[in-house]
This record gives sequence, C-alpha cells and structure tokens, in this order.
Amino acid sequence: MVRKLSLLRLIILIRILTMPKRMLFLMVLSTCGTFAIPSIAYIHGTYTNGKALAKSADKYIGVPYVWGGNSLTKGLDCSAFVKILVKTHTGINLPRTAKNQALKTKQCFNITSFSNLQVGDAVYFKDNKGDIHHVALVTGFDKDGYPFITHAKGKAYGVVREKITKKYVDEFFIGKRFGSCETQKIVRKLIYKNYNNKSDTKYRPLLLKNI
Repeated sequence: MVRKLSLLRLIILIRILTMPKRMLFLMVLSTCGTFAIPSIAYIHGTYTNGKALAKSADKYIGVPYVWGGNSLTKGLDCSAFVKILVKTHTGINLPRTAKNQALKTKQCFNITSFSNLQVGDAVYFKDNKGDIHHVALVTGFDKDGYPFITHAKGKAYGVVREKITKKYVDEFFIGKRFGSCETQKIVRKLIYKNYNNKSDTKYRPLLLKNI
C-alpha cells in the first residue's frame, strides 16, 4: 500500500510539472488514513491568460459606450465588453448581462474577497438595492496594491481605465476568475481520478468552492 501511495504521488507530481504554464495551480496532498487524497487549496484559473486579457482590454480604451451594443469598434456596454474578451481568451461563452454573468456562470472560480482579486478577474457590482448592475476587468495594481479596472463605464465616458474608488469597493458583489475549458477538464480529471474517499466531505476537493 505504501508503495502504491508513493507511486500515486509521483504520478501526480509528474503531471503537475509537465502541465503548460497556463494550468498552474497549487495542489496540497492531504492524507486520510491509508488514502492519499489530492485536493485543491488555491487555483489560478486564468492567471497567465488574465494578463493577456487585461492587455487586450486596455487596447479598447476610448471605444464608445452603447447600451445593448456588441462592437469593440462602434460601441458596447459593460457586460458585452467582458463577454467578448473572456470568449476571446478562454473560449467561455458568458451570458449577455452582468447579472447573469455573476449568478449563472459556472466555468469560473468565485472571488468573494476584494483583497484576493488578480489581473484578469471580472468584478461585479451591486447597487444599493442589491441588484447587479455593472462589471469591469481588473487590469493592474498600483504600488500600494489598489486595483485598476478597465470597463465600459457609461455614455459620458466610454471604455476607460481607472483606479478603484471607495464607491466600487462598497458596491463589490463578487469576482470571477475564468478558467479555460481545457484547464478545468484536466484539473477535474486529475482530482477525481485519484480521489478515493468521495464520501468524506472533509477532504472534498475545493475546485468550485469560493476562494
């Protein structure tokens, strides 16, 4: 049994080391009795893709805001801006509205703490009634760690890049880190293939849990 466990860990380690950089994630090997149980402690969904996504977003600064628009040249609104860029860089087809993106998107990792945001994450905001009304992309951080967002801000602004203000912090609803379909398929296969004691919820993988 000990040899089998050592071999299993070696196989998992080799798989991790040979994965492309965009699939980087931190894996913790927990041991429960005689079972070696791999579980995810933290995942960089599209950390490397996130930088490319952010770079693309900044190319469209100055594009007009058009409510209901879907064009990166003629104009678009906040949710279309995020939808198009996420589709381009991850292959994920998001819902059309900010509300549905925040509530119905499954191919992502939820960020519930503002301090855990990274470049490339989508950030969703709610108004004082609790309705989700806006979405932006995190495209950088200043020297003090405050994020910059790029978004289709409104008719008077178009697509802009600006530092997060207290208003946005107060309206924060959730962040989304989008992983490519290929990345998530491999991660799930790697975890569940080697997850022996599925009835033990204490060690259940945290793949789709909040960060």
